[in-house]
Amino acid sequence: MLNASAVACIEQVRLGFVASVTSGGRPSVSPKGTFVVLDECRIAFAEIRSPGTISNIGHSPEVEVNFVDSFHRSAIKQSQIDPNQIRAIGITNQRETTVVWDKETGMPIYNAIVWQDRRTSDYCQSLRSLGHESLVNQKTGLLLDPYFCATKIAWILVNVDGAREKANKGGLLFGTIDCFLMWRLSNQKIH
Repeated sequence: MLNASAVACIEQVRLGFVASVTSGGRPSVSPKGTFVVLDECRIAFAEIRSPGTISNIGHSPEVEVNFVDSFHRSAIKQSQIDPNQIRAIGITNQRETTVVWDKETGMPIYNAIVWQDRRTSDYCQSLRSLGHESLVNQKTGLLLDPYFCATKIAWILVNVDGAREKANKGGLLFGTIDCFLMWRLSNQKIH
């Protein structure tokens, strides 16, 4: 149940919302006093898997940016609002899907590695065998698991030509898909 100040706020501004998920998205725009004008879902992202494996899973971050931008424009057009009336955008997605991109060009240097991807399982096991899991857990509260971003980023830095060198020079950014979307949709202002 919303309190009175939340309802008053909703009645005075329009809110925009973009949801990005592994297989598609659902935008909605809320006008004064209501919550949803446009509510549709489209399937968008093809998974890219390595041949003969079920563990290396990714998708193109560029496809996702274009998909979300298209939805955003569609939601604004169908709701017939002025884009300047939008006061907030929310994004929810795959949580640990990881993207590394060039700081200057904004282009991903590799496909997004999705949360289900297990390509770093052996690396996580080797770190466990070396006794690093307790330190990782103590510092982050997380276990060593391919689900999380750190080993995916390490994999990209080792396996994508020039990535380590560019990172060492401060030329790369990384984040989850929501971070990448916000960076691109804000014209590189939010990271």
